[in-house]
Amino acid sequence: MSLNPSHTMSYSIFNFHGRAFLVAVALLFATHFAASSVAAQEEGEPVVIDQVVAQVNNDVVTLSQVRREMRAAIDSLVRERGMTEAQAVAEMEKRQPEVIANMINEALVLQQSKELGLDDEVEVEVNKRMVELMKQQGFKTLTELDAAMTASNVNPAEFRASARRGLATSFVINREVDGKTYVSLTPTELQAYYNSNPNRFRKPESVVLSEIFLSTVGKQEAAVQARAAELAAQARSVADFGTLAVNHSDRQGAAESKGKIGAVVVDNLDERVRGHIANVKATGVAEPLKVADGYLILRVDERTPATAPVYNENQVREALTMERSPQARLTFVKGLREQGYVKIADDFRASVEAELNKTQNATGANSAPTAATNATTPARP
Repeated sequence: MSLNPSHTMSYSIFNFHGRAFLVAVALLFATHFAASSVAAQEEGEPVVIDQVVAQVNNDVVTLSQVRREMRAAIDSLVRERGMTEAQAVAEMEKRQPEVIANMINEALVLQQSKELGLDDEVEVEVNKRMVELMKQQGFKTLTELDAAMTASNVNPAEFRASARRGLATSFVINREVDGKTYVSLTPTELQAYYNSNPNRFRKPESVVLSEIFLSTVGKQEAAVQARAAELAAQARSVADFGTLAVNHSDRQGAAESKGKIGAVVVDNLDERVRGHIANVKATGVAEPLKVADGYLILRVDERTPATAPVYNENQVREALTMERSPQARLTFVKGLREQGYVKIADDFRASVEAELNKTQNATGANSAPTAATNATTPARP
């Protein structure tokens, strides 16, 4: 399981990836800066226990909170972007004003959640998600889930608090910004947007794919290449592709999936794969494709062509809402700042105010990204 390294304005609170989530979540609560403070004390250096970075109405953003956010983002960059520790630290030091700005925005939105009386609704959703997590991880009770978290050095209460903040933020933005934008759009605006963007409302071309993956790791590449050509030839004749995948694919889980990848929008495929299967008709098998650590044999099980654009009011309304939401969110949070009391400490004021005044996504979209990439077989769809 992975959480956004900076839960500032985070919407994707729960992403499930097996029991390994416990290790990943534990990284969010690392004590790097506490260890640094101990070392400084041992060396006789003065240590600042904490300080207020910003006052946000009746709440405060403290230096220790900022450091926790920074540490979580550093861990994510190392884990998911392949950066070294030094590179990640340098990157986040540059982005510290952005982190603080996002924390100020989050505090304002969370205060708005309380004013709107959303606490009970948020708590119901947190409990629902925790039960889903419990079931997906194979536990029978929430007590068992809490025990597993604790055993992995994850504080269940802190975990729920992080989820609570993310969901409260999401509820406020959905209700006060996205929802209001959605219902405010007029038929004239919708028709004009459709007329200017017809291709956004066509059903794109899609394919259903199956694969056989042959790894070259620890093997002679020439031999693997020859084997791939042989299997592709067999797949084009009378051999059953699923059986070939079960018997020969090196992809983990091939025995269960029988090599099936499933339906994929062609535009979403890796560029190399898209070009490689461009002229392969339904039930056809492409020539083996060399990837970083092996060869892919792809079969196009089905191919569904793109359709002409069709006007559907709900779809057009959703698309235009998504396009306008970033600026609308920015305006909303800016309004909360102007209506409230925000005082930034002198040491941070200039850089943080510059960040707050940027025309960036008010949901904190510029925070350190967390999406992992497949560096091993980048050409796989």
